[in-house]
Amino acid sequence: VFDKNYLKNGTIVSALVPGTGTTLKYFFKKDNQIILEPANEDYEPITIDKDLVLIQGKLLAVWRKF
Repeated sequence: VFDKNYLKNGTIVSALVPGTGTTLKYFFKKDNQIILEPANEDYEPITIDKDLVLIQGKLLAVWRKF
């Protein structure tokens, strides 16, 4: 579990959101809110109280085979 106070805005995180499940999104912190921004513009951002979301990890790398 990651401490939300030490994550940089724009980090891609795995977040457990109550009632939704786990999602992979861009992390942004503003005041007491966490904003989870999707990479896909077809989806809406998730805004949630910082105490309600559990950050499970952060993306370190992506490997693609061409």
